[in-house]
Amino acid sequence: MGYSIRTELYRFVLWANNGFTSKEPFTNDRVYAKELDDYKKDPLETINVADDTHYASLSKEMYDKMLAFFKNRKCYRDKGIIFYQLLFGL
Repeated sequence: MGYSIRTELYRFVLWANNGFTSKEPFTNDRVYAKELDDYKKDPLETINVADDTHYASLSKEMYDKMLAFFKNRKCYRDKGIIFYQLLFGL
């Protein structure tokens, strides 16, 4: 399952395994991948820049906001970032 936060320019996704849901306690061992998309440079989301050193600060900031979401277990808006869950296979 992927959990995503987004701004006008970026989308950050944590891909979690083992049937993780946002109602459970979050641990880093649940994350099997991170994704960061830059909509200005790559509007079709074909290049994952999560591990690109040029995006390190932004990636960490968005990761920290995602952790806050899991800690609070509620949907919230922070500086224009809306947290929501991506659903696949419905």
